[in-house]
Amino acid sequence: MKNELTCAVVRDLLPSFVEGLTSEETNGAVERHLAECPACAKLRADMAAPEETPETAAPVVDYLKTVKRRTGRQVVLAILCTAALIALGIGAKVFLIGSPPNPDTMNCNASTGDGTLQLTVTSAASANAYWGLETVRREDGVVEINFREGLVSALHPSGSLSTELSLDGVREVYLCGRLFLQDGRVIHRSVLDLYEARTPYVGDAAALGRITAALQQDLPDSFTNRLQTSTEPYGWTLDFPFSCSPSGARVINAQMGRIAPAMLALVGNLGEVSWTYLDEDGVTQSRTLTLAEADRALAEKTAAYNAEFRANELSKGSVKDYADSPADLQLLWLLFRY
Repeated sequence: MKNELTCAVVRDLLPSFVEGLTSEETNGAVERHLAECPACAKLRADMAAPEETPETAAPVVDYLKTVKRRTGRQVVLAILCTAALIALGIGAKVFLIGSPPNPDTMNCNASTGDGTLQLTVTSAASANAYWGLETVRREDGVVEINFREGLVSALHPSGSLSTELSLDGVREVYLCGRLFLQDGRVIHRSVLDLYEARTPYVGDAAALGRITAALQQDLPDSFTNRLQTSTEPYGWTLDFPFSCSPSGARVINAQMGRIAPAMLALVGNLGEVSWTYLDEDGVTQSRTLTLAEADRALAEKTAAYNAEFRANELSKGSVKDYADSPADLQLLWLLFRY
């Protein structure tokens, strides 16, 4: 058979020819044409060659992997930087800036001789340090003493501070926001808590609970309260439900003899304070301090206090007059200890 196929026809048949879809007769005609036509032969060879994978695919994949790795490193770096900043902030807070001291962890040693306040404050927590002592004197006779508390470090190695302050023209001294001295008298924390708990009515059970909480260190561990509010004199009774030896009874009576005047002073309409306990035979024993008895004892107690401390305090008319200020209540608290 002569070569009757033109180049145009062969190029149309080549895709089917390469795929093996043409008949034997057509295959023979195409092959004879390819043997005589270099251009169509080259086209057939190109069509039969395997397709190569585009070279751009790998670089795209590699680029995405690079971006992913870079983003992951940036996230980790951001987390580490954030953690470092938080740690730096916490470190600055506890070692450099500090915070207002906790009054419950401060031990204060003070004296007011020669018209000056000599004050030393130490931390009850061995890991804590004090620094940044600042004294502000106001025109109204009030002095504020402030400092900071944080953890011990090379910058702040001491949990102790000392200062001296002239009391000329000073009415009150506040130590880190809490009243510390009034009218030349150092105010103990327990006395300040008692003053803040005072109430005009014996029926105010919540206020009486705050008073007994402030007196906790001076009271036996176990007792119950009873109130008499139906008729005057209104009464407050503490029942101690345990047996006492004669020496134990003397201890309870002495404790209540010191505490009862303050209870009478802190409750406006309270007329008497009683307490009960069991003796060795299990018999209930009762003691009572009336307002009149406490008032009569004031002159003797004031004289004993003045003799002991070479003071010149004047006795007030009633124990209730000592609830007018923390300084007066502090004095009453001291009078019945001598």
